[in-house]
Amino acid sequence: VDPLGNQRLVFYDTNFLFLPATIVSATSNTWVSSNRFEYHSVTNGMRFARGLPQRITRAVSTLDAATVEFDHDGRGFPTRTVHYSGTGDPNVTNDLVFNGRGELIERTSGANRIHQFGYDARGNPTSHEVWDNGNLLARALSYFNANGELEWSDGPRSNPDDLVRFD
Repeated sequence: VDPLGNQRLVFYDTNFLFLPATIVSATSNTWVSSNRFEYHSVTNGMRFARGLPQRITRAVSTLDAATVEFDHDGRGFPTRTVHYSGTGDPNVTNDLVFNGRGELIERTSGANRIHQFGYDARGNPTSHEVWDNGNLLARALSYFNANGELEWSDGPRSNPDDLVRFD
């Protein structure tokens, strides 16, 4: 509780004891907002991951409520997210692919727009391409030196080019 009477209440999950199930923000004993977290475990052959977020709902029981649902692979990386707006807007679905180092290498939206990501040996992001129905829409490239410092970045623009060099 701060001097103005604002407080944050945390209620923990009964299955995953160290993870919050509900977080409530309150002022003068009046609830302002609450967020709900639900978790699950995933088994995939020899791999097993526990306490992964399955559903997160922000602004529970309000008109502004927004929910995100997650699917995971056995390594614990998300394979799909679905964002529900709580309004008449369409849901936003993303299919995700992670490499063995835990780096996001591909994100495909429900509209079949594909974002592909590349990394160097240090894990620095080196490329981001956006594809729509087999057509390349944008490409951004970066180069990092042996110390991991960004040397140059080339954004998605061309004519005029947007290559930026860093000292």
